[in-house]
Amino acid sequence: MIYLPILVVAYTCGILVAAIAKKKYQRAILWTGALIPFFSILLLIGLGLYKPDNFSSLFGVFLALGCSGLMACMAERQFPTRLKVQNDQFTNQNQSSESEEVSPLNKVKLPAKLDTQLARDVFSKAIEAGLMKEKGNHYKWLGTKVQLAYMCGRIYCEDSPQNDQVEDKDIWKFGRTEFFPDSDLNELFEVTDLAQSRQNRKDSPVPQGSNKINVFFE
Repeated sequence: MIYLPILVVAYTCGILVAAIAKKKYQRAILWTGALIPFFSILLLIGLGLYKPDNFSSLFGVFLALGCSGLMACMAERQFPTRLKVQNDQFTNQNQSSESEEVSPLNKVKLPAKLDTQLARDVFSKAIEAGLMKEKGNHYKWLGTKVQLAYMCGRIYCEDSPQNDQVEDKDIWKFGRTEFFPDSDLNELFEVTDLAQSRQNRKDSPVPQGSNKINVFFE
């Protein structure tokens, strides 16, 4: 049985070449190559068809079992690496997807003069309502300038709509006029003369569509 070690070595080399050539099925090839000689040797010995009664035959048996174990180890050493890469890719995709889903509506960084809890809440509600949107590091107002001035006046100056019973209209009543942050708001929304738009409507009827803005303060 001096041919058994030669057959085992040739068989193992053939399996390794096949596994390298077919990387997609590498694990299956290596495991198949490991199990065939392992169970074949045990079956032949168990049935009495092969009797390892000398050094050469014993060497052949141990070589076959050792090569089987080697191929099995190689199969499991390659597979976890590929599995880890796939899992990492899947995890990264999930994290990216979750990040997009939970990202806040209001991502623009407000300057110190404008950064209040009320402003953040109202701006977020306005984005949800489709009245404004983010544009890089700024906001873009999608309504009229006077509507924007009305909303900002309510945020920063405590302006309010007050009902005029004589004319049966809501009148735009100013709060703290001196605190209207005109330059910061002009830069944030990329507009001009926002304070003037507000001043022109003092004690005048509230702008058309103001009811959509009033709900942000309820």
